[in-house]
Amino acid sequence: MNASARVLFTVILICGICDALQNDPFPAGFTMGTLGTVIDQEGPSGAQPWVPAVFYGDSLRFSFAMAGVSYYDAMDNFSDRYAYRTDGGGLAAFNRFVCKGSVSYFSFLDSYFEQMGYISFSVNVFPWLRAGTEFRGTRFGIRETDSPARTAAGMGFSLWLPWRYAAVSVAGDHIPVKDPGIEGGSSPVVFRAGLHSTEHRFGAQGVLVEYTPSIYNSLRFSVGEELAIYRDLSLKIAFTNNPVLIGFGIMFAPSRYALDVSFVNHAVLGWSKGLAASFNPGMRR
Repeated sequence: MNASARVLFTVILICGICDALQNDPFPAGFTMGTLGTVIDQEGPSGAQPWVPAVFYGDSLRFSFAMAGVSYYDAMDNFSDRYAYRTDGGGLAAFNRFVCKGSVSYFSFLDSYFEQMGYISFSVNVFPWLRAGTEFRGTRFGIRETDSPARTAAGMGFSLWLPWRYAAVSVAGDHIPVKDPGIEGGSSPVVFRAGLHSTEHRFGAQGVLVEYTPSIYNSLRFSVGEELAIYRDLSLKIAFTNNPVLIGFGIMFAPSRYALDVSFVNHAVLGWSKGLAASFNPGMRR
């Protein structure tokens, strides 16, 4: 790694601007353009396999999805190598039970890497309540060094309370199960609460509040909108603070598949670009 890239890498880690897969600054996939605020439990945003299983509430039996993100184009001035993430996985639903599984890979300037496996389960406890739990294991390290790769594991919980016009989500994430044995190697525990409108003829809306007890600026607020433009075409826009991010995207989602292109802007680090696709036989839209 050249000197400029090493300095930038250190600054990003110290400032907490990007914590890679363990604590992403924004979600990947179909919720990237809305910064995680809009969740359609009968659409691709609820079915994507790297978000909690409680978000899914359709009759579809299985689904597959993949996504990729290229982070922060301002870093191009420091190196011809990039920060990127890829995701892939699937969903299976059995009556009242839903299971999701995915794998992710993150690379920073071809020097730092993370490999993560994620699995999530949920059950319909009542018609008005879905409860679930999530587990993730991460292997990470720096290439071209003698230091061995480290491993960490964490878990989470999630609740989804739907009613006619909206749903409330409550979640806790990154609860430590296995410590990697290195300072800064574990992501801080975070709690989230959201209000997500049911999809209607004009689209959907959502707000999200995140609380991270262990950091100084512990509260984060996000608001997002998904506008139905024409038939299966939707436009997304969102805003969040701490750090200030602006997201937007466009999604085309007929019944059997979905495609999404999203962008997120950071005032200092520039634009991130994301793509997502899913194959959803029988999904209602």
